[in-house]
Amino acid sequence: MYDALIPVALTMVAGYVWQRLEPGGLDAQTVANVLNQLLLRLFAPVLIFAVLVRAELGMEVVAIPIAGVASIPVSYTHLTLPTKRIV
Repeated sequence: MYDALIPVALTMVAGYVWQRLEPGGLDAQTVANVLNQLLLRLFAPVLIFAVLVRAELGMEVVAIPIAGVASIPVSYTHLTLPTKRIV
């Protein structure tokens, strides 16, 4: 399982090193934004997929999304019902 954390750790180390050295004249904030996007759009989905592929999947894997989908119409109905205004 720790193998799946390697991309996250490498991204953190790269951000720290770049902040200290600023190679190529690029400021740390620009590089941090790029690394954050890389983490969110590439490494995190790969990490989630890798963990899910190796995990023992039980009934919870099905039950949790079903409960989430079922709660959406209930919440929507509750929030959009007309309310009586007390003046």
